[in-house]
Amino acid sequence: MSLLSRTRRRAALLAAAALVAGPALVAGPAVVVPTAAPAFAAEPCDASRVQLIPDRPYPLDRMGAQRVWQRSTGAGVIVAVVDSGVDRRNPHLRGSVLPGVSLLPGDPDPRGWTDVIGHGTAVAGTIAAQQLKGSGLLGLAHGARILPIRVFEAEADDQEARARGWTPNAARIAQGIRLAADRGARVINVSMSQPQPDERLDAAVAYANSRGAVVVASGGNRNTAVDKRDTPRYPGASPGAVGVGAVDTNDNLSPDSIRGPHIDVLGVGAGVVTTYRDKGDCLIEGFDASTSLATGYVSAAAALIAQVFPTATPEEIAYRLEASADRPVRGARDDGRGWGLVQPLDAITMTLDSARPGPPLPGTTPAPEPSVQTAAIDVRSTPDPLAPQRERAAWLLLGGGVAVALALLAGRWTVRRRMSG
Repeated sequence: MSLLSRTRRRAALLAAAALVAGPALVAGPAVVVPTAAPAFAAEPCDASRVQLIPDRPYPLDRMGAQRVWQRSTGAGVIVAVVDSGVDRRNPHLRGSVLPGVSLLPGDPDPRGWTDVIGHGTAVAGTIAAQQLKGSGLLGLAHGARILPIRVFEAEADDQEARARGWTPNAARIAQGIRLAADRGARVINVSMSQPQPDERLDAAVAYANSRGAVVVASGGNRNTAVDKRDTPRYPGASPGAVGVGAVDTNDNLSPDSIRGPHIDVLGVGAGVVTTYRDKGDCLIEGFDASTSLATGYVSAAAALIAQVFPTATPEEIAYRLEASADRPVRGARDDGRGWGLVQPLDAITMTLDSARPGPPLPGTTPAPEPSVQTAAIDVRSTPDPLAPQRERAAWLLLGGGVAVALALLAGRWTVRRRMSG
């Protein structure tokens, strides 16, 4: 029995997103039940047959896909998916997946086209899935091409994979980021995270930036984490990376989405129909919210920007994602929502302005908070322009009151005389 056949029966898609070195975790599914949501297909994912879902993935509507596609589809942009591999046999991905590389020791497929658990394939579908008759699935940047960089096969507690050295580790992910940059990726998606800072990851992100690639990385999920605290996750927290959190179909921040200073923006991580292994498509996340898939959508938005602005630096792409994001208070961020939910059309059409509220424009210092200066006014020294009229009215009222009083007294005196006569 082949390696692929033996391991395909293992854990369901996205359950195997454990990540890197030490207590490791990958951005897998998070749980939150919204008060209202789009109608989702109830049929479970089926690895034995091709399944197509006619419903359009909810994130496309929320992120204004139809409008932004009039300006950009990500055409010509290479997006690297540093993950568990990408299965190019999926009909949505045929023709969109470049020959990549596997960094797993002894992998019989050196091009990164094998994906036993389906995690990388699902992420790739959010970015570049192609239209199929009978399916509503389409990647947000369906004109982009996917460069698979295979850095793990299964979660860290898989004994067989661990024995082969095919579980996540920071050194391999850092190597994958560097390799993706060397192979021409403008956007590098890393839907994985770890709580420990690592110089290798920081250096890899810096190297990618120097090569013109923006690194978009998951902010992590509490429900799949060994360390469930709201602490920075790497490489999302590495300087120069864009850290991503997840919201559900009501724009509510998932309670399982790790909060912290590393969260720069949000992506929609629920209502996600995407590519399922080598089959068709499947509702991977319904009411739940996955930062893995949210990260895929943010990477797609970065690819849309990169097509329109081919000379934009990674810093400028990150700025456009952050400064145009939808947030409750304009110009303000917090550790849960970052700068807000990514809005691709606004990111493309906005004007770079150092005075714009929000993150600082690359190459500038943060703009000071607007303040209102008020001068003290001495009302005692200010003449009242209506004083004469006020005085005249007062005398008229006084005179009228006296006249009324006299009339009343006169009436009472007349009545008394009549009663006494």
